Amino acid sequence: MAKATKMTALPLIDAVRPMDADGPLVSLICSTYGLSLDQPNFFEQDFLPTVLGLGGVRDRGYAVPVAMERKLKETYSALVADAHALADGGRPSLQIDILPVGHRTNHAKIVLIHRKRLIRLVVASANLTHEGYRRQREVAVNLDFKEGGPLPLAVLRHALERWSEVLGTLCTQPLRKAFDAAVRQAERWTMPTAVLPGRMVEVVFGGGPRPLWQALVEAWPRGEPLLDWCICSPFWPDGSGGETPFEVIVRGLTERGSRLENARLGIMTCADSPGGKARPMFPFRLAHRLYEGGFPVRNGYIAAARLEALLEEMPEGMAEDHREPHAKWVLLRGPSTAVILIGSANFTRKGFGVGVRPDAANIEACVLLTLPATAVDPEVWMRPLAQEGIVDLALCQESQFQEPAQEQDTDSPWPDFIARIEVEARWPDGPDPVGAVRAVLRPEPHPAFTVSLVQELGEPPFMHLLNVTANAAQEGTHISAPADARGIRRVLTSRAVLVSWGEPSSSVRFPVNIDEDSKAGLPSVLGARPDEQQLLSYFHGRISEEDLIELLEKRAAESLTGAQAPPQEAERLRQLQSYLLRDFVESLFGLAETLRQSMRSPRAFEQALVGDFSPVSLAEQVLQAFRAGRRSPTAAAFQFVELIQVVAGLQLEGEELQGEKEALDEVRARGLARLLALVGSAGEREDFRQTCSDRDFSRYVTASLALPLAQQWASVVLKDTTTAAATPLDSRTEALL
Repeated sequence: MAKATKMTALPLIDAVRPMDADGPLVSLICSTYGLSLDQPNFFEQDFLPTVLGLGGVRDRGYAVPVAMERKLKETYSALVADAHALADGGRPSLQIDILPVGHRTNHAKIVLIHRKRLIRLVVASANLTHEGYRRQREVAVNLDFKEGGPLPLAVLRHALERWSEVLGTLCTQPLRKAFDAAVRQAERWTMPTAVLPGRMVEVVFGGGPRPLWQALVEAWPRGEPLLDWCICSPFWPDGSGGETPFEVIVRGLTERGSRLENARLGIMTCADSPGGKARPMFPFRLAHRLYEGGFPVRNGYIAAARLEALLEEMPEGMAEDHREPHAKWVLLRGPSTAVILIGSANFTRKGFGVGVRPDAANIEACVLLTLPATAVDPEVWMRPLAQEGIVDLALCQESQFQEPAQEQDTDSPWPDFIARIEVEARWPDGPDPVGAVRAVLRPEPHPAFTVSLVQELGEPPFMHLLNVTANAAQEGTHISAPADARGIRRVLTSRAVLVSWGEPSSSVRFPVNIDEDSKAGLPSVLGARPDEQQLLSYFHGRISEEDLIELLEKRAAESLTGAQAPPQEAERLRQLQSYLLRDFVESLFGLAETLRQSMRSPRAFEQALVGDFSPVSLAEQVLQAFRAGRRSPTAAAFQFVELIQVVAGLQLEGEELQGEKEALDEVRARGLARLLALVGSAGEREDFRQTCSDRDFSRYVTASLALPLAQQWASVVLKDTTTAAATPLDSRTEALL
C-alpha cells in the first residue's frame, strides 16, 4: 500500500536512494517546476549521484562527473521541467533528454525510477532542489511495484497513461518507450488485481480534461457527511477574485448529497516567525469572504506550521535549521471514509483547475487515496503546529493574519512554439563529427525565428544554424539544417543554442538534446576518442575505465591549447601490426566478457556495443588504420570478422534476461549492422575486396560466421549474394599472423 499515513521526518532524498536488492537502474524520468543548477548544483551533485548509487555531496561523498556520465549512458533519463527553470541556459548532462514546458505551467513533481526488480513512482510536493529534498517540510507518496508487491499493475499503467496525455505532443517516442518498458516489466511480476476492500490508490493529473477539484469530489462517497476537512498549502487564492477551490469543493460535495454543517475545517499554512506563538499567514479577505458569505462550514481554525526544525527532524551532527512548509495535501474524512489528495497542487485556482480552461490550468500530479476513516488521524497530519498562534476562523480579526506571498507565474520570455531542439551527430566521422541541428515545433502557427550558436568571448554574434520564416512548418513539425564539425562541437560543449524571435526581438538559451540514434555514440570526453591500443588495453583490463577517461581528458585539453601529439610514421606503425593483432586476439575474451556484463538492460548493452569503449569503436579504429596504410587488407578483414563473430556469438539467455531477449536481440542487430557498414566502407578499396575474394579467406569467413552473416559479409564487401561453401580451417589465426 502507498506509504501515505506514516508521517516521517526523513529527507526526501532517501526515497530515491537505491538498495542492492532493487537491481540496476533501467530508466529515470523526472518532472519539476523548479530546478537548481547553480551553486549548489543539487540535481547533478546530489540527486543524480544518489539515484545512481554513487553518493552525493550531502552524503559526504563526491561523484566524479565523468563517472556519473558513464552511469547515465547505461540508462534512459528524461527531465520534464517548466521552461522558466531552464531560461538562464542551465542544462544538466547531455545524456538526459530535456523536455521544457513553455506553453503552460509544469508544476508536477514526479520521479519514476525503473530498476530491474523495483519500479518506484514518487509523487511529491518537492521540486528537484536542495530545499525540496533536504530542508523544507514536504509530503510524498512512494508507489512501489515489484514481485509480490501490494499494488496492482493498473495503478502504474493508468498513471503513465495520464502523464503521457497531459504532456501531449511533448511526450517523445523515447519517453513513451520508457513508460511502456516499465509497464511490461511490471506485467511479469505477480501482483494483486486490486487493493484491499475500502481502499483505492489513483494517480491523477491537473491540466487535463478533469480538474483536480473534480477528481477529489468524485472520490467522496455519495451521501456520506463530512466531519473533517484539512488543507495544507503554502499558497492560497486571492479572496478578491472569482470562485475558489473552497466554494467549488463545497458545491461538488453538496451535489453528491454530503452534509457539511458538522464539519470542522483545519487549515495549515506558513508561519510569520519561528516559535510556538507564530501567527499563520493567510489572506484575511478570503477568510472574511467565506465566513461572511454563507460558507456552510462554520467550525474551523487556521494554524501555522512550525518554522524551526524539531529535534527529531535534525540529522545527527547538523546545525539548527528552518523548515519552510511546502507540503500540499487535502484530507476529507467522514464517519466511514477518508479521501486524501497528496502532491504538487497548491490550494489555488490554477492548482486545482478552478475558473480556468483545462489547457490553462497547471500541469499537476497528485495521488488520490481512499481509506477507511479509522485509518487516518487528522491530528497526526496537522503537525507540527505553532499551538499558541492558532486562530479560530469564526472569531478571526484582520490583525491576527499576515498576508502570505502569492504564487507568481514567471514571465520570462520563452519560444513556446518549439517543443525541443535536437542534434544529430555522425560519430564515425571522427572525434569532431559533422551532423545536423533540428528544431521540433509544436503543431501551431509560429513566428519567424533563428537558432544560433551561443556566443563566446571575442566571437562575432549570431552564427546562425537555422533561419526559419513564420509558419514555415505548417505542413510538418521538423525543420533541420546541416552543421559542420565546429558547429556540432560548439553546440555540444555549450549544451544549448540561442533562439531569437518576435518583434521586439526576444532571445533565450534553449537546451539541446542528442538525437536518440546518436546518443549511444556520444563520447565520454568531447574531442577525444580512445585509439586502438588504448581500447585493447581496456579490454585486457590493463587500464581501468577511469584512467582511460583521464587520458582522454588530457588529450582533449591539449588539443584546445594547440599542442600536437608527436607524428607517428605509417611504416613504423605498420611494422607493429603483428604485435597489435596478437594483442587484439588476446583481448577478444575480455571484450566478450564486457559485453556479457552489460546485458543488465538494453541501453547498457547498446552503450557497451556501440559506445566509445566498444567493439564498434575498435572497428572504427581498425578502418582508420587500414585507410592510413597502417594495417594490411588481410589483417583488417581478419579483425572485422573476429569482432562480428564475438558479437554474433553472445548468448542472450538466462533468467536475468527474461522478458528482454527481444530488445537485446534488436540492439545486437543494430551493432552488427554498424560493424558490417564499416566493412562495407573498407570494401570501397580494391585491395580489401581482393583479400576477401581469396578462396582461403572466404573459407575462413564461412567457418567463422553463421551462413546469414557470411552472406551479408559477401554482400557488403563483394556486392554478391553468394558465399563459398563452409570449409573448416585449422589455426586460422596463426596463418594470418
